[in-house]
Amino acid sequence: MSSHATAPADADRSVLGSGLTLPLYAAVVGFSVTLFVVWGGLLWEAPRNASHVGRFFVSYAAVIPVASLLLLALHRFSWAHLITTTGTTWAIKLVLTSALYFGFARGAEANYQAASHVPTAMAVGSAEYEAFSGAFPSGSVHGAVPLAAGERALVLVARPAAGRGLPGSTNVTLALQAAQYAEPLHLARVDDVLTVQSADAVLHTAHLYAGERSVGNTPVPASSTQRLRVEEPGIYQLRCDNHPGEETTLVIVDHPYAAWVEPSGHFRLEGIAAGKVELELVRERDRGAVKSRLLIDLQPGEDQVVTLPD
Repeated sequence: MSSHATAPADADRSVLGSGLTLPLYAAVVGFSVTLFVVWGGLLWEAPRNASHVGRFFVSYAAVIPVASLLLLALHRFSWAHLITTTGTTWAIKLVLTSALYFGFARGAEANYQAASHVPTAMAVGSAEYEAFSGAFPSGSVHGAVPLAAGERALVLVARPAAGRGLPGSTNVTLALQAAQYAEPLHLARVDDVLTVQSADAVLHTAHLYAGERSVGNTPVPASSTQRLRVEEPGIYQLRCDNHPGEETTLVIVDHPYAAWVEPSGHFRLEGIAAGKVELELVRERDRGAVKSRLLIDLQPGEDQVVTLPD
């Protein structure tokens, strides 16, 4: 008699036929999602090229022993309860962790928007930069670049070895007025906050290209400021679908070795790891980025004068 009275009560307290009460069921889901976020390091701190297979596998697999122990402790273990708990938890977790992954994993958004994004011809470095934790042999380079009137240019190190730490992120604003960007060339790091600020009373689009490959498109309504997400280093063109000729070049780096060429034509880069160093000059000409490169051998403590090819 008591067993018949207890069974309905247990069924009433069970979530989705799992055999677990709502607080315990929620705890299993929360544990699995938390494990996904923290396993192998915090999700949002993982490198852009990191593999997340481990955190996916462990966070899913951990549901089985945790659910089994809880069901045994409640004297409700059965294969039906375990399979139900595991299956429904995995389904809920899939939704939650997918949102977390695409929202916080570095580089995930770009891959989600365009899986074919491989900006090879316009790349400024494909391997993620790592700061050196201690002292390291380094040198500096400086030189002059002949600039035309009003021309902007910058110099950077392509694929630098481990060296100086990264400065904090900054806000980089691309001002847009009368269907023209205020500057033809912009420099930012992958961790900077990049926005397009329109003063026009019409709709623009911030259509991002790597070479001729589209990698993102952000609507910019009238008199608004819109956030751009560019998480991979490279040289990009930003164009408007509604206004031909409205474009600017974005140079995105993941290291501290990039500097504007001064109006006088001079530039300087310091604290570069000694060894083979590839310098790259980027300037905007005829509505497109023009690059030239120079490979140098930098000795420790050297302040090398360089002449970059035009």
